[in-house]
Amino acid sequence: TVLGPDHRYRTWFAFSPQPEDIPEAWAQSAAGCHAAALPVQRHLELMRSLRARRSDIALHVDSPWYDERAMHDDHAAPLFALIDTLLPSEADLAVAAPDCDPLVAARGLIARGAKRVVVTRGALGSMIVTADNAVVHVPVVPVRAVDPTGAGDAYCGGFLAGLIATGDPVRAAAFGTVAASFAVETIGPLALFDSPRREAQRRLDALWAHIESSHLARER
Repeated sequence: TVLGPDHRYRTWFAFSPQPEDIPEAWAQSAAGCHAAALPVQRHLELMRSLRARRSDIALHVDSPWYDERAMHDDHAAPLFALIDTLLPSEADLAVAAPDCDPLVAARGLIARGAKRVVVTRGALGSMIVTADNAVVHVPVVPVRAVDPTGAGDAYCGGFLAGLIATGDPVRAAAFGTVAASFAVETIGPLALFDSPRREAQRRLDALWAHIESSHLARER
């Protein structure tokens, strides 16, 4: 029996975290929070609660379109007012703006109130679009890719950690890219814990040097 989107949504919504699931001590001590795949209504509840508790916490969401029952309903605009960064994949953008160029789609989200949009593009790297319509492209770290599963999540976690550490979204994208490079090299998440810190730093340094040289070349 095919139960359909209503059943899937009710099940997913019932098992999604709620604001009261986040201990107050966590909310007060955390520098940032990233909400991955959740019903967009839960995104709104969680982000509203966290923003009310902490005005300075960095709030990120990967995609605000997880409600296949009613794609025409606009839950994104109120969410954009609460969060600092939206981190959709190209596939996520295609849900919101079918047959639209990723840059055009990202700029459309900026026009609707998103403060910063960071699009993950698989082998093409990532793209940062800010409220002043500045665009920065960050390439991938060249590695032997075994399994792309989890690369987007690793990128989002690395981006949040990098932004908290540096305050710079482009450097944050470099952190996310390096995290994703380790994710695609292995099958399963456990190997990520064994990634050598020295190798992570080497990759980060090399990627940042490439980003800087590319930026200088464009400036000339």
